[in-house]
Amino acid sequence: MIFLISPYSHDDPTVRVEWIRLARSCVCWGLLQGYPVFSPWSYGHQFLRALPELQSNASLWHDLFAPMLKASDTVWLLMLDGWDENPGAMAQFVQAHLRKKTMTYIKYSDGDFSFEEG
Repeated sequence: MIFLISPYSHDDPTVRVEWIRLARSCVCWGLLQGYPVFSPWSYGHQFLRALPELQSNASLWHDLFAPMLKASDTVWLLMLDGWDENPGAMAQFVQAHLRKKTMTYIKYSDGDFSFEEG
């Protein structure tokens, strides 16, 4: 399984909606290439829409997603603008490094995803 790290929380709801749309699109892009990609926020977003009060419960999300990250074979990092300033994405990034997960960087540009060189 591939664990997709992407940003989620943002003060501007339109940015958050765009980030979740791009995470879902990235999962589809990977699946169409034969990669078993799991996006925690594509999964979790539906629950946040139903119960917005879950948004502020960071420990709940950590407890839910940490075992999935641990079980993953590799990690993809979707490098959207601002990912490196997003607390959730950075926490998952650090955990992936601490667990010595193989990291693949995914770039999004001009409507397309690609593997980042280098």
